[in-house]
Amino acid sequence: MSGLFWFTITPSTSPKFLVNGTVLSSAIFGPHKRYKANEIRSYDKDRNADCYYTVQDAETISDLQVRNGVSAKVIFKTDNYDQLLTFVKTHS
Repeated sequence: MSGLFWFTITPSTSPKFLVNGTVLSSAIFGPHKRYKANEIRSYDKDRNADCYYTVQDAETISDLQVRNGVSAKVIFKTDNYDQLLTFVKTHS
């Protein structure tokens, strides 16, 4: 697997695009599409726009919780895309 297939959650034309903590894009991967990677807006100490990545595991949540608006548990977080790809490779 050479990478992830990302889909846009918040387009760059949205007023929320530069808001800290906004999910910018996501990618689904793993057996039975179990995992979701998220690219999330953040800022460095000099207030330059940046991002970090999280992975959520669908196995950590029930269907009822999903219907009630609860999000799956974050099981991995990094600000390094290569580390994210390493995680993806070991969980696909």
